[in-house]
Amino acid sequence: MVKSPLVEPALKLLLVIRESTGPVGTRVARRELLDQGLDLSESTISRQLRDLDELGLTVSVGTKGRVLTPAGEAYAADVATAGEWQELLRATTAVKTTHDVLNLLKARRAVEPEAAREAAGTATEEDVARLRSLIRRHAAKVPNKSMAPWQAALEFHRTVASLAMNPLLKVMLGVVLSKSFEPVEAALDVIMESHGDHTRDVDDHSAVVDAIAEGNSELAAKLMQDHLEQVTLRVSSFSNNGGDAILARLLTVMA
Repeated sequence: MVKSPLVEPALKLLLVIRESTGPVGTRVARRELLDQGLDLSESTISRQLRDLDELGLTVSVGTKGRVLTPAGEAYAADVATAGEWQELLRATTAVKTTHDVLNLLKARRAVEPEAAREAAGTATEEDVARLRSLIRRHAAKVPNKSMAPWQAALEFHRTVASLAMNPLLKVMLGVVLSKSFEPVEAALDVIMESHGDHTRDVDDHSAVVDAIAEGNSELAAKLMQDHLEQVTLRVSSFSNNGGDAILARLLTVMA
């Protein structure tokens, strides 16, 4: 099992080997990567191939080059599927209305609990300390009207997401928590303020971290799901009380 998610150029190199009909050597890999706009030296590619060997994803076939191991096949398949999902999600995530915001929150509710579940199994003491630091920063901004709590809150969610290991899940998390959705988070701050619920968000985040620190994966997932469900309900309430036009203007102004 891969202990840490691969990053480019290792991911692209893995896919080059997957798509080849035979072993892939350094020169062939360099040519294929160059066609994709990635200009790497042969020495860099050789290092990447050795790293893939050490991870158990590739194996050398004499002097012919590398092929994928069964573990490499499985990992590369996940990566390829993740890329397809990423393109699909990017095409369907324009957020302009309350309905769009609710769809985004539902998507987050589907994937973020899984991130919390995995985080409970991967988080180190340093990771937990960073999450608690973000919560303290969030709490400090809540009573200060000149500061934006959403920034610390979003960074908390992104940090939990970064602890997930499943490559497909990581791509989906990267989309729903992407920079393009920051105006939505800023708009949600206004809704949270109207409900007086910023403090509850801090408490929810603290409970999730406690579960992660304890290694309780099921509880961490449930608490994250409950938290996002509450945010969704607040947006629905805001919409039902005539807030659609206000939210639409906020999304336009903050974009």
